[in-house]
Amino acid sequence: MSRSKSNKGFSLIEAVVVVVIVGILATAAFVKYMFVFEKARADIAKQALWEIKVAWGQYILNFRDQSVTFSDLNLDRKEFPHNCAQDNHFFRYDINSTHAIATRCTSGGKKPQGNQAYTVTLNLENSTWGGTPGYY
Repeated sequence: MSRSKSNKGFSLIEAVVVVVIVGILATAAFVKYMFVFEKARADIAKQALWEIKVAWGQYILNFRDQSVTFSDLNLDRKEFPHNCAQDNHFFRYDINSTHAIATRCTSGGKKPQGNQAYTVTLNLENSTWGGTPGYY
């Protein structure tokens, strides 16, 4: 009597190969997802910098004074923190004579995608964006 083997199902090697390929694809997708997530945070910072620019312009129109400090703008420091101590903010904001600056916080478990903090800047005089390439 001869027995015939049926070839139903996958071999162990075929299953392992499929799992490895799915793992590689999932890793690539996760890395891309995290970068997109970080770009969204940078876009929120850009929106905040634009609000700072509007307040800066209003101050200059009202007081005809170019030497503006952040406290002159009447912006809530809870919404625009100057340090990274607040848990729910990922950036700290500041201005100098020509730029509004958002710097990515790295303390308190707020690690950015990548190893370093990055900045997003807005030139207050001509409304051009700058900062770390890839985030503005």
